[in-house]
Amino acid sequence: RRARRHREATEMASMVSRVSRAMVKRAAAGDIEALRALRKMREDIDAATKAAAQQLHSPTEWSGGYSWTVIGEELGISRQAARQQFGKD
Repeated sequence: RRARRHREATEMASMVSRVSRAMVKRAAAGDIEALRALRKMREDIDAATKAAAQQLHSPTEWSGGYSWTVIGEELGISRQAARQQFGKD
């Protein structure tokens, strides 16, 4: 058995970018279903971003959690916007 290689977050993000660019090319070539697939990808990424932000903010046994300020900085938004978008309802 081959050992599984750990993928870094930047590598995974790069892969998602390549896939999304390929979907745009398919749509440009006339594949209308690619447009729907891109929208679904965006919904999935938005949901994953929200879940990740909430988990990063919540204290765990390993850390006290990240502040909304730090999370907002990583996302390029303000602390208040991060809290409003990703804070638990």
